Amino acid sequence: MNEPGTFRSKAYRFGDYPPGRCSDRAICAEGNSSTEPWICGHNSLKAHAAAVNIYRTEFQSKYPGQIGIILDNTWTEPLNPLSKADQDAAERTMQFFVGLYAQPIWIGDYPPTMRQSMGSIIPTFTPTQLELIKGSVDFFAWDAYTSQWVTPLSDPTCLQNVSGQNVSKTCRRSVIPPKASSSVRALLPRGSISSHAS
Repeated sequence: MNEPGTFRSKAYRFGDYPPGRCSDRAICAEGNSSTEPWICGHNSLKAHAAAVNIYRTEFQSKYPGQIGIILDNTWTEPLNPLSKADQDAAERTMQFFVGLYAQPIWIGDYPPTMRQSMGSIIPTFTPTQLELIKGSVDFFAWDAYTSQWVTPLSDPTCLQNVSGQNVSKTCRRSVIPPKASSSVRALLPRGSISSHAS
């Protein structure tokens, strides 16, 4: 599975990719950016696990190979490294985007942080589904595009919080790293190193 977080957000949070669903009626005729990305992520894991199971049980002996997952993410650092709230916000952001896929595959369910924050919005796996999902990859790959600093949102009910993370992200701090060719990406090699070390 390649960058499931991207197609989940682009198709069901922002409406950029087909089927083009989101809450913003100026962009999308239908959709709910607060719930549908989570349903998409959940279904992606189930579909991935089902495909891997078919390959392993029916084809791998004849066509040997490995199946992996490529996750993309923005590495997050606390805006104020001395602030416990900012440290928690950085960890929560990583749990919501990396943990959403990695934890069910390697540990067997979503991160507790997500369950606590999102409640019933996060779908539940059956024991059979979890059995198929856990261990459904042979290798893990990581696309590290950029890094951001995060701090808790002052108002978690604002539209920016549709992801449920309760964080505000920025590419700027007192020391601004050089810009990449994309306006939303900053060049921060430390983030790439940190993402591979964790």
